[in-house]
Amino acid sequence: MSIAFVAAMALTAWPQPSVMTDKRDKPKVWEASVQYFSFKSKEPLLTFASDKLKKEAVSGLESFLTETKKDLKEEPDRALPRYYHAAPHLSVNVPGLFCCYSTLESYMGGAHGMYWYKPSNFALLNGKPKLLALQDLFLKDVDAKKACSELVIAQLKGIDRADWVQDGSMTELSKEQAANFVITPAGITFLFEPYSAGSYASGSFEIKIRFAELAGKLNTQGPLKPLLK
Repeated sequence: MSIAFVAAMALTAWPQPSVMTDKRDKPKVWEASVQYFSFKSKEPLLTFASDKLKKEAVSGLESFLTETKKDLKEEPDRALPRYYHAAPHLSVNVPGLFCCYSTLESYMGGAHGMYWYKPSNFALLNGKPKLLALQDLFLKDVDAKKACSELVIAQLKGIDRADWVQDGSMTELSKEQAANFVITPAGITFLFEPYSAGSYASGSFEIKIRFAELAGKLNTQGPLKPLLK
């Protein structure tokens, strides 16, 4: 379920992240733990990223616990144990740009568990740290969602198990799908969990778009500048 990306390291002096863990298991009832990246650095970008990632991880964990306790109070005999886990994966860490994603998995007592991805791409824009949107990577007159949709759908058409593309019901990226991307040293990878491009049995998809495929559309002086030199 995890995706292996090669982390881009610019200088040994640039701070590297630590992995923090928050574990709140209740034996034989639930397993609940999250891990997230954190920096011991005063760099504004990394301080911003650390804060956002911690809040996101803890929020997901607490939401799981709240829902689980509520459900078990109402239906104490439902399938046990339940679980919720989140694990971080580093993609890019260079001065001015930090990108990662989390793989999350959960079981709430249904027919099967579920897993999904949560990418986070941080950069300095106009001197201020920001959680990037896809459009931030492109020139102002380029429709980022459309440009990426064409390339992503083209790749999915070549994958038989991409059910929704094969049957014609998925012809472009939704707003949510277009936001589910992580920047890598060589391009942009779109992450699709089960049910997003096919049935649960179809599994997940990782569609990689190389920077070269987006030549003339990317803002080479924007967040991607450290990778496009």
